[in-house]
Amino acid sequence: MSETKEVMENQIEIRKKVFLMVHEDNINEKILEPLLLIDGDRIHIAFLKRKANTDMYYIFNHKTYLKLWNDQKGNLLVFFDNWSGDLFINNPQKEEYIDGFKFTTMESKIICENREGKRKKIELQGFDIIPLIINQFEKHANAILYILCYKLS
Repeated sequence: MSETKEVMENQIEIRKKVFLMVHEDNINEKILEPLLLIDGDRIHIAFLKRKANTDMYYIFNHKTYLKLWNDQKGNLLVFFDNWSGDLFINNPQKEEYIDGFKFTTMESKIICENREGKRKKIELQGFDIIPLIINQFEKHANAILYILCYKLS
């Protein structure tokens, strides 16, 4: 397994390999589940696509989207592309409140702190996803960091 975890008092440290995986994406709206990530007065809409061995997360930002998921070895896979079109989804939504979570980004590192003060430090090796999040998906950065910290690590 390429993801390594080390537990220290009140902090978990994780090393995770990140790969850009370029492939044809099949966005099938019938199987996408809306995930509303509520951060105070801001609501981020993510979509969850459940597969047999992993969950895939989609974040749309105007005419682009970002897809995040883990492979069988625990590596983080990233895909982003242009998007045009509409999605009509009638699947029930899930809601998660992410206000009170704190995120700090550094060069190839994310530090996540939950409401109880427990910290998770994630060292990302390989494809540098942090500038992509900050520069291309800035208004969804907290939602993406939440997914990276609490769904995919």
